Amino acid sequence: MPALKLFFCLLLAVLPALLLCAQPQKQFTFTHYTTNTGLQSNQVNDAVQDETGYIWIGTTEGLVRFDGIRYKTFQHHQNDSSSLPSNVLEHLLLDKQKNLWVLTEGGKAGIFNTRKFTFTPVPLHPDFKGSLKSLSKYFVTDDAGNVFLLLGNQEILMWNRQSNSFQPLRNFFPIDKNWKLTSIAKQPGTQKYWIGLQQGGMAVYNALSGKTSVAGNNVENEPMLEELQKAGAPEHLMFDGKGRCWFTVTTPNYAILHMYDFSKRPVKTKQFEFFSTLKTYNEIYRIFEQTDGTIWVSGLAVLGYYIPAEERFELIPPGYENEKGIDYRTITCLFEDREMNMWVGTAINGIFRFNPSQEFFTNIKYVNRVTNDYGDNGIAAISTDVDS
Repeated sequence: MPALKLFFCLLLAVLPALLLCAQPQKQFTFTHYTTNTGLQSNQVNDAVQDETGYIWIGTTEGLVRFDGIRYKTFQHHQNDSSSLPSNVLEHLLLDKQKNLWVLTEGGKAGIFNTRKFTFTPVPLHPDFKGSLKSLSKYFVTDDAGNVFLLLGNQEILMWNRQSNSFQPLRNFFPIDKNWKLTSIAKQPGTQKYWIGLQQGGMAVYNALSGKTSVAGNNVENEPMLEELQKAGAPEHLMFDGKGRCWFTVTTPNYAILHMYDFSKRPVKTKQFEFFSTLKTYNEIYRIFEQTDGTIWVSGLAVLGYYIPAEERFELIPPGYENEKGIDYRTITCLFEDREMNMWVGTAINGIFRFNPSQEFFTNIKYVNRVTNDYGDNGIAAISTDVDS
């Protein structure tokens, strides 16, 4: 008994130090869908969920409807004008009117009727015909139901409901026709649209006043416009639920993720880069906010989530160690379904599903105080904590 008592006394003395040195790392549990499970193609370019619960997956071999068990694939048929114009789907969007927008290779856009299974084309009228050939093309929508089509870092088109066509953004917003546009996002709680400029910085169009502010001509005294110009050409603009503005700037070696918190005075800024961690070239294609407020980033060699308390991103490394892991090189899409499951599409390895709030283990590694190395001893005891 004295020896056992001494052991517990020592354990109580050492435990706080072990906890301080603990380094928790979430190990998520993924479910994998590929051609082996019935998916039409392992190259998934985008995915969304409609109001009935179906998951729609855009692949290089057609549009796939998935109900959790069965797959139904829709493809181009030469003698059917109501079919998809191509089997290669580049992007999907579900708008406020529950229309499923489809963008196919070659820059052909339209609405796919999810009940009649028919495609209605919507003409595109860009200022620069070459922008339709850009590698990066995708839809964006706002809380007013407007639908925009971004064409590389060249221009932005906006859907005109009356003519049922996409027209240059300058036809709707008072902006310089010579500007090359990289991104657009509406600031929550306002009528302001922030527009990325290829030459660097942003323009802010206020729909209430009808005025546009830009560095050098900041007519409405928008904060940080001069500073934003120094950051470079902003891509993938996104405002989160806390009013923070996120965007990326691509450098020759890696992507830089910027955060501007306009709810703070002065405006709080933060930059993140993942090259120092990954030791490889990387790009960010998507900045996404879950319903619980968690911020995710994904792209080339990147998948991670933001930890606000530590003001850093935790990266989820690729590596298919078991059937519950994830393996990726390029993350092509990221979205959350109604059950708060996250879906992660990849360029060559199908699509993965996981629930960040439920399906994970937390590994806690302890550091030997003498050697400063991770310990490798076996588990001696286990207990529930006070919150269980």
